[in-house]
Amino acid sequence: EDAGPEAAAPPPQPLPLGSNVELSVLQLDWHAELKRSGLTSAANILREMTRDQLATAGFSSGEFVVDPTRSVVARACTGRLQKGLLRFNCRDSLDRTNLGCFWTAIFVLRDLARAVEAPELVMCEPAGERAFVLDLTAEQLLGALRPSAVSTLAELFLVCGDVCATLYTNSAAMHSEHIRQYLQPELQAGKHANRPSNAAIGLRRLIENTMNDNDRQKAIELVLSQCCHNDNFNAAILPGVPAAAEIS
Repeated sequence: EDAGPEAAAPPPQPLPLGSNVELSVLQLDWHAELKRSGLTSAANILREMTRDQLATAGFSSGEFVVDPTRSVVARACTGRLQKGLLRFNCRDSLDRTNLGCFWTAIFVLRDLARAVEAPELVMCEPAGERAFVLDLTAEQLLGALRPSAVSTLAELFLVCGDVCATLYTNSAAMHSEHIRQYLQPELQAGKHANRPSNAAIGLRRLIENTMNDNDRQKAIELVLSQCCHNDNFNAAILPGVPAAAEIS
């Protein structure tokens, strides 16, 4: 993220991790590309960089059957397994990783629907004969997908982003406006309206980091049972509660 707007992205570097695993690292200055050329242009650069990996890895798919009460999965099976994994990481913003995952989901949405023989649920037009949809630009793909399908995906990633941000920073996700713009108008004006600005979220995170990080870290360690043998720690956090090692 901090390579600078003029820095050229180095070619993928495969890193062998044993006889069956190979890791390639791809670098993209998303922040600079977004400011330089806009959201969909940055998304197109991401698509070009990950095209080969996505096409090679594919995706897993299968089916499951629930019981008559619709409360228990009675049977589940996998029809196909993906051959790789694409993971996003950002040095200074977990929120941008969520944005990268959102666009990757957009890129493969039609093919996911085709795998379950329901492309009409996400496409405005017939799916055609293309084996993979990564030859479409972001603009072309958004024009071919049903707005309702894109809106549903956007809402899922908004929730995902907020959950991850809350766990790490006790705040809503930043940069969510780049996903929120793809919501249906009634959702933009409804429950997803009046979200805090990036500046307000940044200020909240600064306060949280300065004042509350120590207590939050202790709470996380308590939940993860990292301090189960430290009686003083437990007594300080939960006065009157037995040490974790004593709780049956």
